[in-house]
Amino acid sequence: MVHIKKLLEENTPFAVMQYFESYKRNKDETCRKYELVYVNGSKKVCYKLLNKNELDFFKINLKKFELVLKNNDGSVYEFNKFKEYKEAVVVFN
Repeated sequence: MVHIKKLLEENTPFAVMQYFESYKRNKDETCRKYELVYVNGSKKVCYKLLNKNELDFFKINLKKFELVLKNNDGSVYEFNKFKEYKEAVVVFN
């Protein structure tokens, strides 16, 4: 299993997406979610919801990340130029 702390310690590029989920019946009530985006050993983009410990670790280390997108839908934080890295190594089938 991939852990945000290990990626950060190994200086591996990745991103964290923060977005909102809402119920179809009540769009006013939302729940904030955080998801890790990384490239696995098979050079595919993978996603993993952050658990409480990983989220706490992310928030403590927030200054190590670059905020690359922020709008009403959420935010994207990059570590070590993830977008450039992803575009260079990901294999598309």
